[in-house]
Amino acid sequence: MACVEHYLDRCVSQRNRRIVENEVYGAKRLYEYLCHDPSFQHDFLKHKMCFHFVHEDWDTCSDQYLDILREEMPRPSEQSYHMQYVHFCCARFTYERCVHTSALLKCNKDSAIFLQKVAKLLSSETNFLTCDRIDHARCSTGRRVAVGKVLLMILLLLILERISQA
Repeated sequence: MACVEHYLDRCVSQRNRRIVENEVYGAKRLYEYLCHDPSFQHDFLKHKMCFHFVHEDWDTCSDQYLDILREEMPRPSEQSYHMQYVHFCCARFTYERCVHTSALLKCNKDSAIFLQKVAKLLSSETNFLTCDRIDHARCSTGRRVAVGKVLLMILLLLILERISQA
């Protein structure tokens, strides 16, 4: 990360630097844990095979999350900032649950919890650090029904895959 910091210091305007820092905030936090937290390092190595087993599902979860964010971005005038913020946070919760569900089906409960923690780290941005204050139950209602259907389809595909392997 030092080379990224050096590049940002020398080559990027202050305004653009804030944008980049916001975008890489989660990855930066993950690297900090990997480099400086022995407990996290131990857990990461303990669950490393689960990352291998779920990486394709994780990509699907990420794609769905990004699609929701792209859908919400151009509509600031159609809804209040607060409601848009809630939608972003709900998309993030759905992404985290998607990763958790995949890991739960393909690995075990401990791995699922750890991978969800990693997904949460990666999806955190400085603009959305207060998402945890939003009641998760609030996300299960409203216009995000399509996200729930996608999550259900992924879950069904994972179950069918597991049955066919048995």
